[in-house]
Amino acid sequence: MSAYVVRQLQATAQAMEQLRKIICSAKWMLLALVLVSSPSISGEHVKTCSREDAKEAETTTATISSWEQLYFSFKKYGHCDDGAIGEGFSEAISVLMAEKWSSLNQLAQLAKKDSAFRQFVIQHLDETIPIDRLKKIKLNAESNCDKTVRDICRDVLKSSKRSPYAIRESPAPT
Repeated sequence: MSAYVVRQLQATAQAMEQLRKIICSAKWMLLALVLVSSPSISGEHVKTCSREDAKEAETTTATISSWEQLYFSFKKYGHCDDGAIGEGFSEAISVLMAEKWSSLNQLAQLAKKDSAFRQFVIQHLDETIPIDRLKKIKLNAESNCDKTVRDICRDVLKSSKRSPYAIRESPAPT
C-alpha cells in the first residue's frame, strides 16, 4: 500500500476512535439523565397510564373543543401523554390556537392558576402539527394578542423560534 493510503487509514481509525468515545460519553450522560429524573430516585410519585386510562384518553383527546375540556383532560390523563395520546393533545391544542384564538383568554386564566398546564400547552406546539396550522398560530400570536394573553403569545413565539421545527416563512421566490 502507498503511504497516502496508510495515512488515510490511520486518520480514519483515529476518527472512528474519537467517535466511539463521543458515543460512549453520550450513553453515560443519557444514563445519568435517566437516573436523575427517575421518579423512584427523585422521590416523585408518577401515576402510570393503564390500558383503560389510555383508551379513555385517546377517545377524550379526539373530542376536545375548549380550553376547559383540555384542562380537564390534562388533569385526568396528563400521565398518559405519550405516542398517539400526545399527538391527540397536540392536535387539540393546535386546533384551539389556530381556529379558536378568540378563546385564548380562557387558556390564560387556566395557565395563570396552573403553570404545569401552561408548560404542557406550549410543549405540544410540536412537529406533529401541520406547518400551515403552525404558521396560523404564529400569525395569531404576532398580530392578535391583547394584554390578557400577551404572556401566552410570548411563549408561543419563543416556542416557535426554539423548536427544531421552527416556524419560518418561506423564502421569497426568485
